[in-house]
Amino acid sequence: MTVKRLFSLLAGMTALAGFNSAALAKPASHPQPNIVLIVMDDTGYSDFGAFGSEIRTPNIDALAAGGLRYTRFESRAICSPTRASLLTGRNNHSIGMADLTATKLSGGGTGKDSGILAANAQTLPQALRAKGYATYAIGKWHLAPDTEDGAAGNNGNWPLQRGFDYFYGFLPGWDDQYQPTLAEDNRVIGKPTDPAYHFSRAIVDKAVEKLNGSGDKPAFLYLAFGATHAPIQVPAAYIDRYAGIYEQGWDAIRAERLARQKRLGIVPADTMLPPANPGDRAWASLNPVEKQVYARYMATYAGFLEHADEQIGRLIQSLKASGRYDNTLFILLSDNGAGSEGGALLANFIRPIIPIPPVWSTSCRNSVRR
Repeated sequence: MTVKRLFSLLAGMTALAGFNSAALAKPASHPQPNIVLIVMDDTGYSDFGAFGSEIRTPNIDALAAGGLRYTRFESRAICSPTRASLLTGRNNHSIGMADLTATKLSGGGTGKDSGILAANAQTLPQALRAKGYATYAIGKWHLAPDTEDGAAGNNGNWPLQRGFDYFYGFLPGWDDQYQPTLAEDNRVIGKPTDPAYHFSRAIVDKAVEKLNGSGDKPAFLYLAFGATHAPIQVPAAYIDRYAGIYEQGWDAIRAERLARQKRLGIVPADTMLPPANPGDRAWASLNPVEKQVYARYMATYAGFLEHADEQIGRLIQSLKASGRYDNTLFILLSDNGAGSEGGALLANFIRPIIPIPPVWSTSCRNSVRR
């Protein structure tokens, strides 16, 4: 059986709301499909090649070409609420996740503002596991308050307690791509020691390992990248591939992307670009040094996304090699649009060149690695 690949899906999750539909209850007349749900982080609508980007994402584009692209996709506009809705099929306000997860500093709230996923909200992995699926959460989680440390009795919102058989990744909203603080199942395992480590590659290595070890069981893989959330970190070779592309500036890139979207039918032919956001500078107003620096920053972001796409390609090739690809449903989306990263003080690419407070020094260092 060949299963269609869906490029982006969220509204369709309503069909699984409560996860007790007749489709789930009906005996299968064919093998249950594997499900690979890929969530990118802070990746803009037009950043994928299939949606008009100059960034090279051939593996994502191939999934889009072989399936469906959604042009009226709605996320919850911020990380944790989108993930809560995606994994429960419910409105995030109804399950305590109006905003980000509760932290020691925020203290959380009550009701929709608790920042803690409602205990009675059944999750997709719980429903699929009841139907015989092996369930894996690999990558970023960001659905547990940081007061939970994984110990018995203090881990109710870690992945294993929300329906997953296995977890590998980091728990907060972002972390260093080279030296993240990692957790596996219900324990923190610390930072990687491999000098060649990169989070995007490591999570796909784990995904391949788990899918290959799932035996005859159908598998549900929730693969949540740290890319392209800050810190933007990728080996320099990926950045160098975009030399000469972003020197024309963001105004020209913006116009070129819209033109490609019109040719692709992503937006209506009469679509006009809105005015620039207040405070966004015209590229022509920058001095030569600023242009050089900001072009390099854009190339770094592009390389970061291309590197993540390359890892998705490795996952696809592994599924093809194992004979499971044709019975696998892919769903790929971004949790929200591109992040401005901190408003007036930190936006417009300023953060890397202002003095970095000590509390940030670990996570903001080393955007590139040879």
